[in-house]
Amino acid sequence: MAQITKKVRDRSHRDWDEGFRPITVSGKMAYVQQNPWIQNQTIRDNILFGRPFDEDRYWDTVNICQLDRDLEILPAGDMTEIGEKGINLSGGQKARVSLARAVYSERDIILMDDPISALDANVKKKIFQKVFMERLKDKTRILVTHAIDFLPMVDTIVLFKEGRIVLKGTYEELKDDSYIKQILSIHREGVESDVTTSGEIDECLAEDKASDS
Repeated sequence: MAQITKKVRDRSHRDWDEGFRPITVSGKMAYVQQNPWIQNQTIRDNILFGRPFDEDRYWDTVNICQLDRDLEILPAGDMTEIGEKGINLSGGQKARVSLARAVYSERDIILMDDPISALDANVKKKIFQKVFMERLKDKTRILVTHAIDFLPMVDTIVLFKEGRIVLKGTYEELKDDSYIKQILSIHREGVESDVTTSGEIDECLAEDKASDS
């Protein structure tokens, strides 16, 4: 994400010098880091980040970011104090707290630097469905990720190579491209395939509801 941001900034300055219109951003933005930034405060304070507490919005955010069960086992729930670097939270918990902060902020643009990389497969699927596809559906969502199993479910794919865009389009438009086929082939050979489909997500959510009842 940092490399992409630098490339965009450099390109923007160059285009301005050459008389082209620079890249502009319209609306408020939230950023979710791959290495979550956690404050030395309670979990609730980390999610609110100084914003007023809206009970319904807050607990819905906690739920869709899959934090309910974590709060149940923590000594003081969401009022549990956490270290400056979240030392008493796992990597997956820190990622979900950081994501919850961005979701609760209700920003217009959400930049996400692979916040789902530290999550297990089932949690990843639930968050992709409930957060990215439902809660944030009316927002501009930019997700940098290596989780290529989700490619069929995104609106637009932008593929970078050495800081440059080499492909852009929908999955249907790009799925037969030789470069995309090569990436998918490498992925299938390198890891045990965990192909995510809408049906699998529905099944996963159904199992979650059954376990909660």
